[in-house]
Amino acid sequence: MRPALLAAAICVLLLVFGHVLTSSVVFAAVAAATTAAVGLTFVVFAGGIDLSIGAVALLSAALSGDLVSRAGFSGPIAVFMALAIGVLCGLLNGLLVTRAGLPPFVATFGVLCVAGAVAAGLPKPVTNQGQWFAPWVVWTVAAVVIVIAHVLFAHTVLGFRVYFAGTNETAAEHWGISVAGVRLMTYAASGGLAALAGVMAPGSVKGPIDVELIALGAVVLGGATLSGKRGTLIGSLLGAVFLELTGTALRSVGMDCYWWQGVLGVVVVGVATVNARLDRRRRTMQWHDRTNNP
Repeated sequence: MRPALLAAAICVLLLVFGHVLTSSVVFAAVAAATTAAVGLTFVVFAGGIDLSIGAVALLSAALSGDLVSRAGFSGPIAVFMALAIGVLCGLLNGLLVTRAGLPPFVATFGVLCVAGAVAAGLPKPVTNQGQWFAPWVVWTVAAVVIVIAHVLFAHTVLGFRVYFAGTNETAAEHWGISVAGVRLMTYAASGGLAALAGVMAPGSVKGPIDVELIALGAVVLGGATLSGKRGTLIGSLLGAVFLELTGTALRSVGMDCYWWQGVLGVVVVGVATVNARLDRRRRTMQWHDRTNNP
């Protein structure tokens, strides 16, 4: 979907469900969703996929709460340790993909299972770590992440290398770009931002599937293909806002969360199918142009 259409859909949601969607809790959930979507966008643009971000977010939320309520750590230290765990999970994903040669789906699914099991095994924290941050802090952190990501994508050599690695791996290697190094970096960023999303708004982290579907759906709605050949950061961000607001609106009218996951899955598959068809049509038109105008 084009960013303009997503922006228009968000405006419609706010007009219809404004009494539900304008609370600080919803805004915190949107901030967490956009943060996770930024990390996944890095990975997808580099030609990979990360299925573990939901479990990593859940693990970071559970771990930080447990460190504060049971181990007696201060909030900043607990958050730092949770972020470090997220980065390590991302690095593990990257090493499994770039060094062990595993397909991204297999590698990140394995990390999803392990991180989810560890999070489930941790005792539930006595306090809600979401109370550590005022809403404006969460929004400010998300805004800083978005600005930094935009600068990296649009105005640095690193952003060019990420796009190049996902678009044409062979050509990127030919020009001296370490595709493995780029992808390792994107997986580390994805893990760290997933962990940050978990500690920013832990009350919205309901489970790995919920977070993962919203982030992946946001990237797909933003126009990205899972081969890394298209897409924009602003599209991913608007997709995350749209899906988070849509889920909140549907739950406010009584839709069960399981049905919402089903609706989200249908939307993701439908938009991905349309994007794939448009991509094939674009390639066919380009081939005809080259054939007719040698």
